[in-house]
Amino acid sequence: MRKILIVLSVIYGGLCGVAIACESNEIDVLGDGSQCEAAKFTITTTELTADTTFAFYMSASGTFYVDWGDGTVDTITRNDTTETLYDHTYTTDGVKTIRFGGLATGYNTDSYVASIRFYGGTPNLIVSVSGDISIMFPYITDNSQDGAQPRFYRLFRGAQRLRSIPETLFSSYTTTSTNMFKQAFMQCSIVSISEDLFSGITTGADNLFESTFESCGLLKIIPTGLFSGITSGAQGMFKWTFYGCNSLTSIPEGLFSNIQTGADAMFGGTFQNCRGVKGYIPQSLFAGLIANGSPYLSGLMQNIFTSCDKLIKTCPTGTSQYITGYEEYWDGHVACTPHTHDCDSGTYFPTIIDGCVACPENNYCPGGEYTYNGVDQGIIACPVGLYAPMGMSSLTQCGRILHIGDNIVYLHSTKKTTPALHVDIDQDGTADFFGNMTTLDVPMTRGTERKLKLQYDGVTYSVYDDSVDLSEYTN
Repeated sequence: MRKILIVLSVIYGGLCGVAIACESNEIDVLGDGSQCEAAKFTITTTELTADTTFAFYMSASGTFYVDWGDGTVDTITRNDTTETLYDHTYTTDGVKTIRFGGLATGYNTDSYVASIRFYGGTPNLIVSVSGDISIMFPYITDNSQDGAQPRFYRLFRGAQRLRSIPETLFSSYTTTSTNMFKQAFMQCSIVSISEDLFSGITTGADNLFESTFESCGLLKIIPTGLFSGITSGAQGMFKWTFYGCNSLTSIPEGLFSNIQTGADAMFGGTFQNCRGVKGYIPQSLFAGLIANGSPYLSGLMQNIFTSCDKLIKTCPTGTSQYITGYEEYWDGHVACTPHTHDCDSGTYFPTIIDGCVACPENNYCPGGEYTYNGVDQGIIACPVGLYAPMGMSSLTQCGRILHIGDNIVYLHSTKKTTPALHVDIDQDGTADFFGNMTTLDVPMTRGTERKLKLQYDGVTYSVYDDSVDLSEYTN
């Protein structure tokens, strides 16, 4: 697609000139707008100084275009799949936006040769990535044999300034090949992963995700559905995938639950040295393997939780141990089943007690069905300035407190009895809170001793209501 800018001038009554420019998402291959190629993915660098060199390796065959972000564009034509280094040295300072275009037509058959990689070049200069690399490196055929599909072995390994990965980066891939994402983001500084990063992938392959996120020390959360489309396992497929990710605090429910078949060393060291992971192993983590009776293959989960020092080895109160059959691999760590309780109104489900207990003072507890998750459930604090006695079940039972000597009268925002003590907080003539006149069978009236007495400035006052007809009451 092109924009045509026409400049008209009165020179001999004719057309002075026509300039053609590429769109902003295109690479101007020849610099004159006559050949515009779509940019497939983009890399943004850190602030560079003049004489800095940016470099990467590529092995795929095809015709490719690299806009180095300083007005220089290279056309790379490759007729074979030999891995080759490409670089560019800048003559000016500044952040550079490098755009890649073109189309691969073939791939190296060596499973340890990447179609493209920045590891070994200058990955430490990369700050961000955008776009879809799978459009530039598509499947050659629908088969998974060597040479038909791309690989991204060590793609961005060592990109220590790279904090995020676009969810679109691998959007076209469904099938996989050996080592396809091995070490792809190893030693990067990513802090989060999109659940959709591998959303199209349905098949496994040997060492597919081996060390993919190893030593990503800032990664805090693994999305539950990251591998949800994959149903088949393969040898070493998740070996060391999250090894040494020390900022992780938990293992998500069902992360591998859709995988139906196991293989040798498939989960070897997956979470090894994740020293920040707490709690217990979710019972649904390997639900598909358990349901299909996956055999105990050689080293299936060897060292999977080794050195996860904060991962507990005894199920806490509120849970019971769930037996998976894989415990022999877990260094004493356990999977736990949370207990579920149906709490009555006025009670809640606490963190460490296996059962419902009375709602504490200054809170209300509506009741309901709760499943243990390591935190108090079904307990809600009264708003600031409002209070409630033990066992309350609704917000209307949170009231203000009126102290009379050693006695306490609760004032509620919902009127409980008639008559009632009206309290105007805002002095606008509207009763904001209501206090019950008595909890006895006979209301407070002038003719009884059951009166609320208030003392102010040395004088005692009785609060009563003469409008009540006592004839309907009997002692």
